[in-house]
Amino acid sequence: MMKKIVTLIQFAITINIRTNSTGMIKVGVFWASVLLDIDVIFDIEEYSNDYQAEDMIITYSKQHKDVWEKLSKEQLGGKYSIYQFDTLPRGRVWYDLEEKTYRIVFYRGSKAFINMIVPKIKELFDIGEAEITKDE
Repeated sequence: MMKKIVTLIQFAITINIRTNSTGMIKVGVFWASVLLDIDVIFDIEEYSNDYQAEDMIITYSKQHKDVWEKLSKEQLGGKYSIYQFDTLPRGRVWYDLEEKTYRIVFYRGSKAFINMIVPKIKELFDIGEAEITKDE
């Protein structure tokens, strides 16, 4: 009997761009599903270009589990509210103040899945086109 093995990857995609089209830095959390369409449940916090953080990284202020119940009920018609916060592949969008780059971090998902999701995340966070590199 042959077992199908799915390799789950945690990696970050670094996008070299100073700010988005609004001039604000957008960071947040997201969950993604690819059933019939690409579905993304997400939340964004915005910071001004001159915002300073001690560790030079701007990240969303809450944990996934703290916002899942509310967001899953409010977005996409609530169709994912029956799931636990850690059921769907999820991630974060960070901003590195020193490097002036966005980082999209996926906590799980195959490489093919992540490649499908990246354009949607970039669109939702208004990150735009840029070179993408994989950090493992």
